[in-house]
Amino acid sequence: SAQRTAMSFARSSVRGRAVFVDPVTLALVLAILLFGLIMLTSASISIAGRDTGNPFYFIERQLIAVLIGVAGGIAAFCLKCERLERLSPALLVMATLLLLAVLVPGLGERVNGGRRWLHLAGFSFQISDLARILVLIYVASYAARRQDELADSF
Repeated sequence: SAQRTAMSFARSSVRGRAVFVDPVTLALVLAILLFGLIMLTSASISIAGRDTGNPFYFIERQLIAVLIGVAGGIAAFCLKCERLERLSPALLVMATLLLLAVLVPGLGERVNGGRRWLHLAGFSFQISDLARILVLIYVASYAARRQDELADSF
């Protein structure tokens, strides 16, 4: 049955370790994603057709971003926490370098007077969004390493 297949998928293993994907949460996330894509298409189809000649211009770009996000989410899901802990200092350095990269002429893009964007592979994105996640990983790793010291100070 469909429910049995979903549960066997939900209880599959990643590299020999048991994982559980809640099917209700997964269904809700997919429903919200689909709703957002439908709303984007509905709201932008005439504007995209008029401005670009392709009525699906915005939805195509959004679908590429969704695929990149899903691939990143699966990659993050497959990473062990211990590996993230080991990589956290390098991730902090990477975040710092990326934040500095926007200041390099030709890499950083000026938008509305601020130089906060990087333009790579046809996409522009704010490095601060990625840096925020990388700093969060480092702070979580730091807190895990210094758990006893932090517990004593509070």
